[in-house]
Amino acid sequence: MKKEQVFSIRSEQVEDLRERLKQRHLLDSDWDLLDGLLIFLFRILQSAEEMRISLRRLQNLLFGKKTEKSHRDKQDPPPGDDDNPSRESPTGSEPDTPDSASTSSQDQSYSEKKRPPGHGRMGADVYQQAETISCRHAELCRGQACPHCQKGTLYLLRNPSVEIRIVGQAPLSAQRYELERLRCSACGEILAASLPPEAGTEKYDERAKATVAVLKYAAGMPFNRLGNLESHLGVPLPATTQWELVEEVANAVFPVYRQLKELASQAGLFYADDTSIRILSLMRENQQIPEPERKGMRTTAVVAELGDHSIHLYESGRSHAGENLEELLRRRPEGLPLPIQMTDALASNTSHSVPIQSVFCLAHGRRRFHEIREFFPEVCQRVIEDIGRVYHVDSMAKAQNLDPDQRLAFHQQHSGPILEALKSWLEEQWDRKEIEPNSSLGKATSYLLGHWKKLTGFLRIPGSPIDNNKAERALKTPILNRKNAYYFKTLSGAAVASVLMSLIRTCTEAGGNPIEYLVSLLKHSRQVKKSPQHWLPWNYTRQLAA
Repeated sequence: MKKEQVFSIRSEQVEDLRERLKQRHLLDSDWDLLDGLLIFLFRILQSAEEMRISLRRLQNLLFGKKTEKSHRDKQDPPPGDDDNPSRESPTGSEPDTPDSASTSSQDQSYSEKKRPPGHGRMGADVYQQAETISCRHAELCRGQACPHCQKGTLYLLRNPSVEIRIVGQAPLSAQRYELERLRCSACGEILAASLPPEAGTEKYDERAKATVAVLKYAAGMPFNRLGNLESHLGVPLPATTQWELVEEVANAVFPVYRQLKELASQAGLFYADDTSIRILSLMRENQQIPEPERKGMRTTAVVAELGDHSIHLYESGRSHAGENLEELLRRRPEGLPLPIQMTDALASNTSHSVPIQSVFCLAHGRRRFHEIREFFPEVCQRVIEDIGRVYHVDSMAKAQNLDPDQRLAFHQQHSGPILEALKSWLEEQWDRKEIEPNSSLGKATSYLLGHWKKLTGFLRIPGSPIDNNKAERALKTPILNRKNAYYFKTLSGAAVASVLMSLIRTCTEAGGNPIEYLVSLLKHSRQVKKSPQHWLPWNYTRQLAA
């Protein structure tokens, strides 16, 4: 690689050059000096601009960003282009923008948003676990004369009125049984009363175990924090005991987790992505081994779309998302069509040894322009607006419930011309050197054009999604645990988390209650082990009824 020449100039040279410029009398050597000064000035300005972009990215990383949606003043109409009808929305309305994992719904200030009717209020039938207490009139009864009009008689209404009262208690409550004891005056034998049947045989029942698992792996509450809370509320629950409970839950539900993997391998569409984690045992390995082959640790989220069901699978360790997906696809039965894998453009997230139809996330390409829109407003606004129109087309396809082939034709008709015009415009800007290749804008443009075919896979492959937002939303669960608990102690702890997060998240996506689901699996652990296919999140209620 050629080493760049260092440019240097003394103050006397600058003063002499300025004097000759005023006199309009330049020497031959001045042209080389001016050329060097111009290049030096350009690089200084470019470095300052890149520094501002880096500072803005650091600010977003430290303090977060509210939204990735593009905003326009409500008083100004969206910019039109009569000469380019391909940039028009199919309905002429304002386009939607990507719903990425980092996108927030708070585009407007709190004062500008109107609360929907009944905001924060729920009907009494929502409280399914509430204890029902019947209240009768203290002085009135059926058949008496009405105290209001003194003419009619009172009769009982079939539906009573309902009032809800919320009381505070520990997440796990305890029941204390005092057993009466009798001692024989002759032999001294002590006879204690028996526990009632509802007390059960174990200290911690199935609901207690399921509650701890959901609090830890769905709500992100660390064991020590829950232990302190329970201690303050008078029901001590040590962290070591909590670990034993969730490990027992994971062992009981593992057959279902294995069955979900078998089913997921048959899916036609996969979303995959990674997030970093800390595992203390692997960190110690990194310190003990001089040059380990791989130091990184990550949690992979794979979302498999199987018909109407969405299966969420998590895996933690040193493997990348592409490797974990390959392991899943090796279980895939022969004869099935090639699956579609949606991910970003990182090579580590893509399966290489197993044949797939690989497509990339369009939201990732858009995000690169959104991050620098303040510094390159003209180009970035054009890209953001056109991709927004594509998302609007996709939302229209969803609203019409189009099948994969109809959706493909709909995108080809409406999104195809928009993206083709955008690609031609960017290539023209690049060829005319309006975009500096080494700048942030040049890198964003190079990413978009370099991966154009896979970023626009939804224009060629039926059923191909437009972005990887499902995987990014699935990663919120392990990220929540990472923010609260910071690390796993061993790979075994990470494996327990993967099993329970997979079942809880899959159950939630199926519209079920994860606590009730885990309770059912624990109560019927023998049947679950024997036939896990009947105890999946979307069919276990039929098994319970049977």
